[in-house]
Amino acid sequence: MLFAYAQLALAMAMVGAVVALAKPLLAVFPLLVLVTLRQVIASTTLMAWVAATGGSLRPPPRDVWRPLLLQVLFGNFLFNIALLAGVARTGAIEAGLITSTLPAMIALLAWRMLGEHITVPTRVAVLLAIAGVALLELAGSHDGGDNSLLGDALVFLAVLFEALYTIYAKQLSGRIEPLHATMWANLIGLVLFLPFGLFQIGDVAFGAVAVSDWLLLLAYALMASVFAFWLWYRGTVRVPAAKAGLFTALMPLTAVAVAIAALGETPTIAHAVGSLLLLGSLALAVRKA
Repeated sequence: MLFAYAQLALAMAMVGAVVALAKPLLAVFPLLVLVTLRQVIASTTLMAWVAATGGSLRPPPRDVWRPLLLQVLFGNFLFNIALLAGVARTGAIEAGLITSTLPAMIALLAWRMLGEHITVPTRVAVLLAIAGVALLELAGSHDGGDNSLLGDALVFLAVLFEALYTIYAKQLSGRIEPLHATMWANLIGLVLFLPFGLFQIGDVAFGAVAVSDWLLLLAYALMASVFAFWLWYRGTVRVPAAKAGLFTALMPLTAVAVAIAALGETPTIAHAVGSLLLLGSLALAVRKA
């Protein structure tokens, strides 16, 4: 079980890291082009990985297509669209506070859709995770757009979509090999994002992109869409969805750490307290029943 926890933690740490690493990339590539290029790199890498290990490139069995398609639709496509549209219409602090409800949303959906029992330690862990993420977001000094109820509603929808992604990933557990599921999730994501990426691709001067930016894009794509996906699939095989959802608290924690180490941002007392709350949440999550 501890190995599964480690896989979930590493997956979410990678997702948090790429949030910070995306900052310099967004100065080079428009967002939709960046996401599309990420899907191209990830899909190509995963197909080569599957072929090299003797795996099948064939489509997954018919009985897993529904949760797989729903997972990609909610967790990859709609999540990004709703989040970006919401942040454009509301403040970053408001958006951060709303997204801090993700662990609670996952626990609620796991109870409602999967029939999982939510224990008292898990409930306390959810509350600690919400408090920690909210504090980390409040400590940020990012500028946002004008406040609006529509923007808040869109960000809340993004939280719901990401929670559904975790639930459908749990439904796939044991029904499809993790590497095979990761490959097809990225291929489907590529199909969904490609039209939007092609629409913006004319805005990129590819000849002026530095080699260092291409290398950063490669690292970004492999962490965000290959290893994080694969580790999350493997971890959710043995961990209840409500408990797995608590590991999403590592996203902002790692993003803050990378921002401090790689981008030179100054840590605050709020960052330290928020980090302690998140670590306390994870300590409760991994405690044996």
